[in-house]
Amino acid sequence: MAQLIQAGMFLIDTVFTFFILSVLLRILLEAIRADFYNPISQMVLKATNFMLLPVRRIVPPYYGIDWASGILVLILAFFKEGALILLSTGTWGSPFGLLLLGLADVLDLLFYIYLFALIAVAVSNWLNPANVNPLIQIASQITAPLLKRFRNFLPAFGGFDLSFFLLTILLILFNILIIQTIAHLGVILLIST
Repeated sequence: MAQLIQAGMFLIDTVFTFFILSVLLRILLEAIRADFYNPISQMVLKATNFMLLPVRRIVPPYYGIDWASGILVLILAFFKEGALILLSTGTWGSPFGLLLLGLADVLDLLFYIYLFALIAVAVSNWLNPANVNPLIQIASQITAPLLKRFRNFLPAFGGFDLSFFLLTILLILFNILIIQTIAHLGVILLIST
């Protein structure tokens, strides 16, 4: 019986994480105005259209912001956390606690998107600066706005670009101080109810 619960939790976690990650990537790709014809962009669009288009009929864009994508991400994360808690404890749990755990899960995925994009761009720049791989192009477009801000005030040290290093440190601090705090508050709310 424990193996069935564990298998169910694995499947729920995997499926929901895939869709949450896909919608998050879509939000990022739309925000940076990534190349629509890039194969990664096409894959993300195809993976999310069936969920996002019905939500957009209910929640239209407002002030140029795609609220439907953000709401969809939070709904998916809420139900992912609720299903996992339900399978492991037999109860649904506090809705506010589930919402905080879902928000922490979304922010954690966003953290890993940026971290892996930074690593991919840094390694690509060292090994093959003229790389035209679609994944590296998207990773460069995702990280470029943040890296540009650091490059504006960070001097070059002997030809080394320390913006990657500084941004990685700040991302890890964001994970420790913000994401883990939100997750901890979510767990406290689940336990207290």
